[in-house]
Amino acid sequence: RNQMNAMKSDLSTEKQVNPHDVNPHTRGRRILFGGQVLASFMLTLLASLLVPGHARAQNLIVNGSFEIGPQPPIGQQVSLNPGSPAVQGWLVTRDKVDYFDNTWASCADGVRGFDLNGSPGQGGLLQIISTTPGRVYVVQFSLAGNPDPAAGDTVTVKRMRVTAAEQTSDEFLFDVTGHSLQDPGWVDRSWAFVANSASSSLEFYSTTQSNCLP
Repeated sequence: RNQMNAMKSDLSTEKQVNPHDVNPHTRGRRILFGGQVLASFMLTLLASLLVPGHARAQNLIVNGSFEIGPQPPIGQQVSLNPGSPAVQGWLVTRDKVDYFDNTWASCADGVRGFDLNGSPGQGGLLQIISTTPGRVYVVQFSLAGNPDPAAGDTVTVKRMRVTAAEQTSDEFLFDVTGHSLQDPGWVDRSWAFVANSASSSLEFYSTTQSNCLP
């Protein structure tokens, strides 16, 4: 396993714009995710939609912090195959992922998370969200890498990407040096996309190549 990521995300909406002109830190309404994934990449998500001028956020993502799902054994993970809908609101993509709770690793939010590199596998997680064409959505998230790789794994820099509406982020990197499962070192990141339809498939996936996949 190679990377964990916890996510707080913002989804913003504005009038139609060129996606290359988007500043992900300032544009649009937001969807907030808070969550975590651990594997070569660990991920945790919390999600809500923030609308400018409104005091309260409106929930947008289902089961943003992965709390609703099968109970992992104490101190262990549950391996989920591609196509699995076992964790409410999310579909496993690409390859296996590992589902864990805070008896295995410290979580950025709540008590559950994912390792995007399964046992084995270089997997991902996908959720379809309602969007408005031409509006900007900003995904904000926290991420960390799995600092407890299998024997012989020498990959210390973990990698992942985010994709939605036929747009793909640059790689997000995390160096696990000096971190532990008890203190993964979660960091905040963000990425913006422009919706092109009434629904968008938002996916987080590992790009880490190692003995322990993200």
